[in-house]
Amino acid sequence: MSTRRYRRRSRIPLTQGRKPMNISRRLLWILGPLLGMVAGITATLLYLGDEAELGRLSLEAVSDAGHVPSHQHRTYVCPMHPEITSDTLGNCPICGMDLVPAKHHEEDAGGDSGRPAVRIDPEVVNNMGVRTAKVRRGKLSRRIDTMGMISKIISTRNVEVSPGIPGRLEWILEKDQGDIIRKGELLYTVLSPERIRAQEEYLESWDAQDNELLPQLWKALNAFHFSGPDIKRLEETREIERIYKVVSPQTGALIQRLGRPGDRVIAGSPVYTIGGYYKVDVNAEVFEQNWAWLKFRQRAVISIPSVPNGVFEGFVERVNEAINFKTRSLTARLTFRTLNPMVKEGMVADISIYARPREGVLYVPRDAVIRTADEERVVVAMGDGRFRPVIVKTGVESGDKVEILEGLEEGQSVVVSGQFLIDSESSLSASFRRLDSE
Repeated sequence: MSTRRYRRRSRIPLTQGRKPMNISRRLLWILGPLLGMVAGITATLLYLGDEAELGRLSLEAVSDAGHVPSHQHRTYVCPMHPEITSDTLGNCPICGMDLVPAKHHEEDAGGDSGRPAVRIDPEVVNNMGVRTAKVRRGKLSRRIDTMGMISKIISTRNVEVSPGIPGRLEWILEKDQGDIIRKGELLYTVLSPERIRAQEEYLESWDAQDNELLPQLWKALNAFHFSGPDIKRLEETREIERIYKVVSPQTGALIQRLGRPGDRVIAGSPVYTIGGYYKVDVNAEVFEQNWAWLKFRQRAVISIPSVPNGVFEGFVERVNEAINFKTRSLTARLTFRTLNPMVKEGMVADISIYARPREGVLYVPRDAVIRTADEERVVVAMGDGRFRPVIVKTGVESGDKVEILEGLEEGQSVVVSGQFLIDSESSLSASFRRLDSE
């Protein structure tokens, strides 16, 4: 009994285990072909959909360009970073902006640059922030900023200002050493009894018509600094000049002051010593890009940081023709005059040289010029969303303006913002054309 029961129980799991396995195999054999058919139909539909999309793009290219190109590419670019391109939509990995489509429109060979013109959708142009400027003709000026060093200081003759007559100082100008004194400025006054007595004696002889004594008294008044008109005025007005005024004979800086009010002075004792102008020479280094602008007698502003209020105006006195090949610079000697005794040899100066302006120059904004190792280009806006890179030859620069010698005409529009992306698009179109020709 126990053996039969065991065998009967052992058949049950064997029988139950076979039934699910047989059903799975049958479902696999039935559903397998159906899944294959579905996959084939799906692939066929996708293929037909791509063909239809390609056909639609080809028709658009035909209507736009007039012919069907052998390669129609849809490229997506970042408006802010033109080097970021993709074949699919997405975001820029640098700034996170949405990539936008750029439509290529090939025309002719693109002139001397060998690059075709491109057409960009207005929406893309707006997103790129494309700005243009006109090619103009006008005046270019240049300020050459450089550095220099004071090489030589030549001082003019110092002048000692003495009263020329004996007397007593009544008043004296309060000035400190180094202060500027102007020519004709009143320095001090002298009360001279001898001078007063000489005037009184002359008037007495004039009234007496003493023709023998008058010539001698006339000479005496001359010794007290009376001129012929001064004596004539004394005869007419009979007013005795009691105070003698001493003025500065030149403009200069105060070097020394002697005496105070009430001090006795003699004719030759100096009360003031005034120094004249200092002629200062400055050697300035002018680098190669500014040589074409540098000329003789150009105005220059010299600023010496170590001197308070040390800004002086001078001019270019000489341009040394010898070139320093290590620094690629010329030495220009500038000169200026100053009364400031604090200016010393060896001081460093900041220099601005104002070159003469050039008239009738064809120029574009500096931002419009794309510079590479081999050439310089600008992107010309042709209208209707079309742009073309053009090789140019540039001349001198002045601030934000660049002279154009060849490649452009007055009145043309050039791109000053977004030109690098457009130039890249044109380069990509040129590459596609080379592939087509191969």
